[in-house]
Amino acid sequence: MTLLYSAEQRLVVLQIQLQVDVHIRSRLTSYAKFVGGSLKSIRRPREKRHWTQECSREQYSTSLGML
Repeated sequence: MTLLYSAEQRLVVLQIQLQVDVHIRSRLTSYAKFVGGSLKSIRRPREKRHWTQECSREQYSTSLGML
């Protein structure tokens, strides 16, 4: 009888652990999708240059002439 009770307790503990694991996995999946979507929305197209990138001397003098 003690062995059966111990097995039932272990089964209950395993069921609770499984529920917690499924809940955590669901939350992590939702967070990963949210972060992935956020990163896509702020990513710049590759053809645009960032202001810190170097430009050629000709481009630099042309841009100074526009000021």
